[in-house]
Amino acid sequence: MRALSDVFALHDAIATQIAGKLASLVMQLELSRTFAKPTGSLEAYDYVLRARPALLHPERSKIVQARALLRRAIEADPGYSAAYSSLAETYFIAASMGWAESSR
Repeated sequence: MRALSDVFALHDAIATQIAGKLASLVMQLELSRTFAKPTGSLEAYDYVLRARPALLHPERSKIVQARALLRRAIEADPGYSAAYSSLAETYFIAASMGWAESSR
């Protein structure tokens, strides 16, 4: 019975590592694709660039600050997809880290 539980533990460890690597790659690809579509607003672009480090190295307070910057970017250019996708990423990060606020 011990050998079987060791196999499952190893399986879980490998699956966790693979999922982590894939999530990181998908995020990098998505950010690259999103930032490839430029905006005509330098102000919006600046806000998104200033918010980006919080997505790469998330901390709760930085995610809150990034959201404020990204909302400003959306106000400056409502058609700027990078701002919307980055804002969505802040919510994904918050949920995955257990920082999401409940609406209840």
